Amino acid sequence: MGAPPEVPSISLTSSAPPAGTGGYPTAQASSRARYGARHAEHDYLHPEDPVGHSSSSSSSSGYHSSVNAATVPESGGSNEEPAHHEISTLLDSFLGHAREFGFFLNIQRFHATAYLQLPLGHHARPAAALLSTAYLIGAATSRSNSLRARERVFLMDALRRVEEAPTSRHPQSVLHGLQAQVLLANYFFQNGRFLEGRRHAAAAFGMAMSLGLHRSQPVSSFVNPEFSSLIGNDLGASIDSESEREHVNAFWASYCINNYWTAALGSPITPGAHTVIDQADIRWPTELPHEQTAVAPAPSSSSAFTIRRFLDGFGSNQQGATSPVALVAKASILFERSAWTAGQYRSGQHNRQALDHAFSLLDGLIENLKTHIVSVDQALQSSTPPLPIVVLTHTLAHAAMIQLHSPFTAANAPSHGKSLTAAEFIVYIANHDAVRALGYVDPIIAVRDCFLSL
Repeated sequence: MGAPPEVPSISLTSSAPPAGTGGYPTAQASSRARYGARHAEHDYLHPEDPVGHSSSSSSSSGYHSSVNAATVPESGGSNEEPAHHEISTLLDSFLGHAREFGFFLNIQRFHATAYLQLPLGHHARPAAALLSTAYLIGAATSRSNSLRARERVFLMDALRRVEEAPTSRHPQSVLHGLQAQVLLANYFFQNGRFLEGRRHAAAAFGMAMSLGLHRSQPVSSFVNPEFSSLIGNDLGASIDSESEREHVNAFWASYCINNYWTAALGSPITPGAHTVIDQADIRWPTELPHEQTAVAPAPSSSSAFTIRRFLDGFGSNQQGATSPVALVAKASILFERSAWTAGQYRSGQHNRQALDHAFSLLDGLIENLKTHIVSVDQALQSSTPPLPIVVLTHTLAHAAMIQLHSPFTAANAPSHGKSLTAAEFIVYIANHDAVRALGYVDPIIAVRDCFLSL
């Protein structure tokens, strides 16, 4: 499809991108997801607020953490965890929703080590930052009133552990710290706390880029010197196939969350993040964490310039290009690029011929992507891909179409028709009985309502 003729622009919420948004249209995100989000009146603690609990009260509740405690030793005795009988409840609740909060590590490996009856910080268990964040999400999604009531305490402890992560001697402190940042970002976005969500999303993507996770070459060749003292036997070591797979997943998880919220909130989460388009030299993600097998996909030369080749229309033969998680990654890229392109049309400061070419490419890529996403009914007949993944991919792809055509919907019939069709499909998915029965979904689903105003 060619680009629509020059018409008066129309924004989702305003006629021009606000200052400082980098050319993105602003989409005021809903503060709560429709499915599974907590109520606005629920009392959440700002991370800088005092917790205000005494040691006696925390002891009686079974939780032994002190927000002002000293750094936890990496091994040895430490009881700064929930009571043992609560750990299983918290981890079970977390693992039931881990995918929707951006968990990219191997779930079997995490499950096998997280439940070990060893001190917090022990090298045989996940790093303290990751475990504490898992406890937080476990409490937030738990059916236990007593655990949910202590959510603010878990939050303070998770934030403290993440702040301490750079000085940790845990062998997985870097990768687990990045995972904790992704989880925290989604936790805050789920609760409509966008400033804090942006901060953690930016931290995660910044870590991924500094560690060179966007490269297919050995990670140690691309490590920023400031990370060199933290790597040890973590990312800088000779990595096995399982670690390589986790590093691939780590990059895409951090990049996708950057794309979602850059487009949804109307300004870049990480300044300069768009440069990764021409730098990424990494294969597409091919497996969900719970599907990982013993042998990781072999590196392929087709991973060169992964994102650029995709956006130029030459990425269909790349390794794993149509896996369910690769389709999510592609949808996130198209969502962000469509928002940026719409913003460029509104700004009036662009090369019209080049922008029209980009518009046509994006329109075709979105249409092609939609043909590869299974329907909700197909997803219900099989557990692969899981329904939440299908819902997320469809929503992002159709939201990308609405974003791309948004400057022209008021005066251009083809653009209005495409946007209306996309909006109707999002509503159809949202109202599907199986989708409505879901618990937590990716928090980006919360912003869909802002794309339905044509």
